[in-house]
Amino acid sequence: MISEHSDHDALAARLAAIDAQPLEDRAAAFSQLSEELRARLDGTGVIDDVAAASTFATTTAGVTA
Repeated sequence: MISEHSDHDALAARLAAIDAQPLEDRAAAFSQLSEELRARLDGTGVIDDVAAASTFATTTAGVTA
């Protein structure tokens, strides 16, 4: 199980990566993240590690720190 600290770090990294994207891409990525978080809070969606990693890779593609 992922710790709360790891979840926080992963979210912070994902937000930073999204924020570094061009405006058009940022809007879509924030919308996708919002839907994922809503599903988690509602208990209607379970995001497994593979899906989360895939989504993270998609939203951070081409972004350098």
